[in-house]
Amino acid sequence: MLVKVQYQGVKKFVKYLSDSTFQDFLNEVKGKFGLARTAALQVFDDTDTNVEEDIFHELIEGSPHLCLTVRCPEENISAGLSEEPESAVENQTAMVSNSFNIDAEKAKRTVQDALEKKSGGEEVLEEYQTTKTLKHSTRRQLVNIVVSHMTEIHG
Repeated sequence: MLVKVQYQGVKKFVKYLSDSTFQDFLNEVKGKFGLARTAALQVFDDTDTNVEEDIFHELIEGSPHLCLTVRCPEENISAGLSEEPESAVENQTAMVSNSFNIDAEKAKRTVQDALEKKSGGEEVLEEYQTTKTLKHSTRRQLVNIVVSHMTEIHG
């Protein structure tokens, strides 16, 4: 089953299998949004009610079109509640910027992982490390390796 999840204004679908645990779901969310595995997350329904582990499965089964909101308490997201709106905007801007950096780092690790595992990938890495650029033919090889890797993982 696919569950729609929102984190910091970004919505994504997360896979949830009927035999999965609440923690499995949280780990999938962390992976999907590029969050640290140690991040403490809280889940809320569309009425901003905290969704706890003991009712999670029943809620998902009963409301398959529900969009869950996930928050990380350490980030102290207080959009619209801050006494100083300018400060709140700055905090949100910093969080969004950090989110993009996390996604970029995750993408970089994924590509590097694919290149290290696939034949021909070492040549691409070696050329880039040596010249800090890629020839057209090597760039095509890079794309083919990454697409092949993505197809294996995501179908």
